[in-house]
This record gives sequence, structure tokens and C-alpha cells, in this order.
Amino acid sequence: MDKRQIKGSVLLQVAVLFALGILATGLITYMSQHKVSGTGVKNQTESLAAEIADEVESSVREYPAWEWLIEYWYDHADALEIEYDVDYAAGTETERKCRLLGERYPDLVLEYADEGTLAAMPEADQKLYAEIAYSWLITRIDEIKRAHGVDYLFCVLTDDTYETQFFLFSAADPGAVRGTNYEEVYTLGTTVTVGESQREAMRAAVQSDAHLADAGDYVDYYASFGTVGDRYVLIGMTYDLSGLRADVRSQTRRSTSFAVAYQVFLSLLCLGLIFHFVLYPLKKVQKNIRLYKNTKDSAPVVEDLAKIRPDNEIGRLSEDVSSLAEEIDAYLDRIETITAERERVNTELNMATQIQEGMLPNIYPAFPDRPEFDIYATMDPAKEVGGDFYDFFLIDDDHLGLVMADVSGKGVPAALFMMISKILVQNNAMTGRSPAEVLK
Repeated sequence: MDKRQIKGSVLLQVAVLFALGILATGLITYMSQHKVSGTGVKNQTESLAAEIADEVESSVREYPAWEWLIEYWYDHADALEIEYDVDYAAGTETERKCRLLGERYPDLVLEYADEGTLAAMPEADQKLYAEIAYSWLITRIDEIKRAHGVDYLFCVLTDDTYETQFFLFSAADPGAVRGTNYEEVYTLGTTVTVGESQREAMRAAVQSDAHLADAGDYVDYYASFGTVGDRYVLIGMTYDLSGLRADVRSQTRRSTSFAVAYQVFLSLLCLGLIFHFVLYPLKKVQKNIRLYKNTKDSAPVVEDLAKIRPDNEIGRLSEDVSSLAEEIDAYLDRIETITAERERVNTELNMATQIQEGMLPNIYPAFPDRPEFDIYATMDPAKEVGGDFYDFFLIDDDHLGLVMADVSGKGVPAALFMMISKILVQNNAMTGRSPAEVLK
């Protein structure tokens, strides 16, 4: 098979279509799986963030005076002495403050102090309780952060411009540095200016109770927690999804590779079946057509095509080719017979033409011993033989007979009638009869 045949091969063209289909399917599979996986990660992250926000909110609401506490923490953030990383095993400042309040209010269960009880306390005792409750709460928030693996977990207050965040609390991992600088775990009262994306995320959370904002490899989640005065209270979380998204991309590539490999295998199988059941029989039909073209013998063609058994278009095509070859053979046989018959007729007509020409005067000069006159004639019949004729002959020394006749019709019948007529005319003229008597 030369390069032109290979290039024009149906199998190659089908293989190219399969290859293009595999590439397109692989690309669509990768994009769709990546999108589905990304959406799944986002939905899973949002669901988990909502659960964490509910847990944080429940931790705050465990205190009957939680609204009073939030407002007090906001109003006295600079004056409070907070113990952030409480180590209860080593004895803490928070425990000392608890003992002090317990001595002053022996009937008070600190965890369940309500707003009315706290409002009746002196300012110093209110401050002690606010510091104790904050230390307890921040310890609980740190545990929630560690339990759920949140990168950042915090609670902020903002106004209706959403341009700044007042940090009420921020969860920290053990050993993390707390402070007011960037990348430190913000302490109570730290106020920062935020960018447009965070402002939009906080605005959306206030309007719809919660919002998940995509920020590249990070996602920010805000949940509305209520208001303190004219400020909104929001629970916020930040997840670093770079590692998870890298895993998603890797898994997507792996699954896409498997899908493409399966498609390649199925394509090769389909190509093999197409070649065996379609192209190979077609090539066999093509080979026999060329064989018949060269040999004009239908017998081996019909015998070979009879081996193609599929009851489909290809099988019917082989039957049609066989029938066509047999019909062409029969037609050629008829043509040969007709041609032979025509050649025989032509030969006989040629002989009749020669006979007819031989019966007409054709030697000149016709009367070489009669110098006083001379005569010439010729005849060109419309067909090989015809009915027209001429004749001239001496009746005696003083009379010359001239005959010109036109027999109705053409061909052999007219020629036969012409021969008889010529003989009769001459024979009767030689008896001395007049022309009228001869013709009569």
C-alpha cells in the first residue's frame, strides 16, 4: 500500500476521528470533574464552616449574660487584663480571679451569672467577671480551632461601612504569637482595615446570615451573629485550600488519565471490529472488482464474493457485484454473438455487391471494334446492394439497347428483382421486339 492509499484509508480516517474524540472527551472530562470536585470542596467547606460557626455561637451563648459580655468586652477592650493561654495544671491568674469572686459571692455560680446579677456588681467585680469569662471562652475557641483544623477562627465587630474589623477574639494554636501586628493572632480590641473583597463578604453575610468568599487558594467564611449597638457581630473563618486543591487537581488528572485509557482501549477494540466486519469485506469487494476489471471473468469473482456472509449492506453489496459481473459477462457474450452474425452478414453482402457489380457492364471501352461511338456508365447504390441498374448491349449491327431502371425498395430483395429484370429485359430485347413489346 503506497502513501496515497494509506492517507486515503477509511480505517486511518476513522482512527483520526476516534483520536480527536478521545482528546475532546478527555478535556471535557477533566474540566467537568475539576469543576465538580471544586464545587464539592466548596460545598463541603461551607457546610463545615457553618457547623463550626454554630459551635462557636453555642459556646458564646452558654453564658446567660453573653450579650452583656460582648458589649462590655467591646467597650472596655483596652482596660481588660486577659489571660489568653490558660494552663490550668500550673495554676492560673484566671483561677485566682474565680476564687476572689467566689469569696465575694458565695452563692453565685459564675458560669450561669445573668445580666441582672452582673449589672448589680461593682465596676471592679464586673471587670473581673468579664476577664474570667473571656479566658474561659478563648480557651474553648482554641479547642474548636484545633479540633476542626481551621486556619483562622475569629469574631469581629464592624459598622455598616464594613471598612474595619474590631477583633473580639481570635483562636490560636499552641505557641502562636498573639499581638496586633500582621500575621500575629489578634488580641481583643485589635482593629484592622480590610480590603474590598472582605467588605463584600461581610456585607453579604449580614444580608444572608452567612457567606463563603473565594479568594484564590483561600476561602473566607462569615456568619452573622447579631448586633451590639450599631455594630454587626460576625464569626469569621479562613481556610487555606491550596493543598486540598492540589490534591483535587492531582486526583482529577489521575481519573481523567484512567478515563482516556479506557477510551483508547475501547477505540482500539472498535477499530478492530470495524476493520474485521466492515473494512475487510469492503476491501475484498474492491479487490474482486479490480480482478474482474482486468480479467473480465466473473467465475472467480462470484466464487470469492460468495465467502462474504454478513447479512447486511456489505453482504448485499457483494451479491450485487456478483450479479453485475455475471450480467456483464452475459452481455459481452451476446455482443460477441451479434458481432459475429453481423460480420457474416457483411461478408455475404460484400459478396452480393461483387456479384451485382459483376452483372453490370464494367469493361471499357465496351465495344472496341466500333470506333463510331463510345459509352460509359457507373452506379453507386444507397446500400451494399440495391435495385437500380443499367445495361447496354448490341441487338444487331445497327441497334444498341440501353436500359436504365429503378426497382422500388432497397437491399437484397430489390437487388434480386433487379437481376431477374435485367436478364428478362435483355433476353426479350435480343429477340428483335420493340422497346414497348419488351417492357410489356
